[in-house]
Amino acid sequence: MSDSDDRVTVEDQIRCITTLLEGRLLGPLADKEIQKRASAFDYLSHLLCLPNESSAVVVTGNIKPSGISLVAFAPSGSSDAQNANLSVVEIQAGPQPECAQDVFRNLPNSAGELNGEFPSLKRHAAVCMSGLALVRDKKLSKGHIHNWYVVCGRQKLRTRVRRISSIWPNVFDVFKSYRGAGVNGELGHIPLVPQNQSVLDFCRKTAPQLVNGEDFVRVVGESTAPGWTKVIAYILEQLEVQTREDFRHPKGKGDANVERMRSVTTLVYTLHVISRSRAVETLFRVDELAKFFAEKRGTMSLETDDPDAIAEVHDLDSKEHGITFLKQLRNICSWYAALDYFGRAQYMDSSPDPTLHLVLVPSPKPCDLGYLKDSIRREVLTTRPGIATDFQKSSELDKQLSNVNSSKCNVHCEAVLVALAARKDSLLKTLLEDTETTQVPIGVNKRCCWTCYQLLNISRSHNSLFGSGEFRIKLEGTHRMVYPWSPPEGLPMEVLRALKASLVTEYAAIIDTEFAQASSHHTSPAGSFDLEEEPVSAFN
Repeated sequence: MSDSDDRVTVEDQIRCITTLLEGRLLGPLADKEIQKRASAFDYLSHLLCLPNESSAVVVTGNIKPSGISLVAFAPSGSSDAQNANLSVVEIQAGPQPECAQDVFRNLPNSAGELNGEFPSLKRHAAVCMSGLALVRDKKLSKGHIHNWYVVCGRQKLRTRVRRISSIWPNVFDVFKSYRGAGVNGELGHIPLVPQNQSVLDFCRKTAPQLVNGEDFVRVVGESTAPGWTKVIAYILEQLEVQTREDFRHPKGKGDANVERMRSVTTLVYTLHVISRSRAVETLFRVDELAKFFAEKRGTMSLETDDPDAIAEVHDLDSKEHGITFLKQLRNICSWYAALDYFGRAQYMDSSPDPTLHLVLVPSPKPCDLGYLKDSIRREVLTTRPGIATDFQKSSELDKQLSNVNSSKCNVHCEAVLVALAARKDSLLKTLLEDTETTQVPIGVNKRCCWTCYQLLNISRSHNSLFGSGEFRIKLEGTHRMVYPWSPPEGLPMEVLRALKASLVTEYAAIIDTEFAQASSHHTSPAGSFDLEEEPVSAFN
């Protein structure tokens, strides 16, 4: 494209969209580059149907020696930026400058929460979208993805920080499952068309076919199909490139490439937003099909034993290739959808505004179930004198705990979150549930540790959080140890107390049956522990 040509091509838009969402802001922007990026955001805003009735600002930035360079993009009509499309501000280290008020003015109690200063300004930058932020710690000398954090919400920011690695300890296996490893042609309960294809392969190979094929034109319309599928096809191709190899270090020393993981997260997030936008649902006639399916199901008696009638209802959407494609897109980013849901859960009712903000927060202190587990182990041991010294090793306890409970474990903690998000997804809930079960698609191919299994059992009794009714999940694979783990943000304290009570009971049972050397009169009931006095800080 010549210097005099001000047109922005689809390729420019795709590149700029990816650049925006990845937060790549390298050096000062030329006027023409600013125009391209503003145009790209307008294009993205149009595709995603960002609401004009509520404020929405996307902030992306780059850390410089002098501070942080920020670019805030706002849809037309938004009052959160002085300019309709673009606002550029420089934030220096130290007290909050007045020029930053445009970006931060809608953040409730920002001065009170952060004391008017950003002590970690040189070390952090965040891209906060729809209540969810990825915060990158600048200390990347060890190259761990653990230096990325999840920030949910706009209030009490310091208490809403969780490490990605704590919430998604086996995120690598999620991506491997997209390539068909260990899923045997299925992702959860959603069978693929060819049984030898992974979900990612299916979507990647289907996208170009849908561009030129009659099925896609019939579903979404000829005028809009090429633009959409170019963006989607680009994302799928990049995911394919990034997930060809394992992210882990070959010797188990952390993550081999933080930037690759960052790129994958960005791509999955983009796919997540696109696949759930009203524009896409309109193009794929989701509301129309959902209404049609509901009417069909409504005319069928629940007591019917006609196999043809049942098959007709179950196979209604199988003939809609666009819907099949859209469902698989959502499967790919189901784990991210779960995080997004918890950023919008009922504990955030005090701030339902979907405004997108930049948030700078200090690094959280590591807090996981491993620490809590050790304290419980010591607590149990104090009530049981004469226990063999081998039991003092936490690894031995983990091994016994796994052996005792492995037959019960059938879901990982990430899968619970994904299931929860899927149940809240109107498309998945309407088009994927059948008339007899409430099984949901899960993008994880491991069975769970004991802790995750207990969380699943406990969650079923708290319908206010996990929805009414019981959902069933079953996955392939296994892992033996109780991994360090932080409870998902937003769980009620009674759930956490019940989880601890169950852990205490199980520990005590293992001690009594496997390791106790003293006589039985030394054993005290596991239920004697006072769980009501457990401080909230133990779980934060």
